Amino acid sequence: MLPILLPGNIKMPNIEFTKTKLKDIGVVNSTTDYTDPKYKGLVLRVSPSGSKTWRLNYRNANKIQKRYTIASYDALTLSQVKLELQRLNGLISQGVDIQVKEEQANRDILFKDYLNDFYLGWYASNRKSYKTTNDILVKQLKSLHDIKLKDIVPNLVNNILYKYQKEAKISDSRVNRIMACLKGAISKAYEFGYIDVNSLTKLKLKPTFSSKIRYLDDEE
Repeated sequence: MLPILLPGNIKMPNIEFTKTKLKDIGVVNSTTDYTDPKYKGLVLRVSPSGSKTWRLNYRNANKIQKRYTIASYDALTLSQVKLELQRLNGLISQGVDIQVKEEQANRDILFKDYLNDFYLGWYASNRKSYKTTNDILVKQLKSLHDIKLKDIVPNLVNNILYKYQKEAKISDSRVNRIMACLKGAISKAYEFGYIDVNSLTKLKLKPTFSSKIRYLDDEE
């Protein structure tokens, strides 16, 4: 049977959502939405870049078709995805628009709650440098913990890191490492819908200069 094509030529083949079948999914040439008829609305979106995301297609109380991002493929186990699907479909059956509900809940989320509820777990599953990143976000950026995610802006970050650099007597390179770590966390918050705007794209790293001398060879 040929796969269904969504608007925009997105393929939508049916497979069984089992660990074995999901592992067998290889590289795709175009964005593909895998579905399993046993799990209402659940979609695994696979892109040519290799990224995989669990999504839910549903209709709200006004019968408008909507799509909701559940999590990245590696952030949840298959059992957790199925439990979350049950929870979300239960809310939908009660007339709740889950997208609106989650947006309202996320609007005032604190930085520490975002770290504990999502980002630190996601990072541990998807990146190798977890210990270093965890130390930076949990300890060195503790002064940001009780600030709302949406209120973390360049001026605030620069002021906090200026004070931290003076107190801890760390180098500009170390400050840049902390900035890069924070920018990565906020970027994911934007990607997964925790914030509407990623203002830290405007946060500039400090200029650093290498003390190493490189000698030119004869050809140069």
